[in-house]
Amino acid sequence: MLLLDPLANFFDDRSALPPARGIRYRRRDGMDNVVHSGPELWSRADAYESLREDPKSAAARFARIVDNLYALEGSIREGVVVLRSQWPVLAQRRVQLGSAVRHDVGWKELQDFIASVPP
Repeated sequence: MLLLDPLANFFDDRSALPPARGIRYRRRDGMDNVVHSGPELWSRADAYESLREDPKSAAARFARIVDNLYALEGSIREGVVVLRSQWPVLAQRRVQLGSAVRHDVGWKELQDFIASVPP
């Protein structure tokens, strides 16, 4: 079984992700606002890079990750669980993933499903 490698995720610099892009929308008063968003922005929440200025929080997050890995130690050592970093896959398949997302966003069935989900 392949699982996301939490240590690779914690220490990666996120350079495989596309940068945030501006999304412009017009307000009621006729002015435009630009909101910058994207995976690079929200993927850093619990990453070392965002916690490095607070060593206590970074160490606590690291300790939780290692503690969770100890719970899987037997399965990892036996090869039942294989930890894999997602970042090389994202870097290699960036174009394909972007195409899939653009296709899915325009898919009527997906939009209908999203509209049917209660807030």
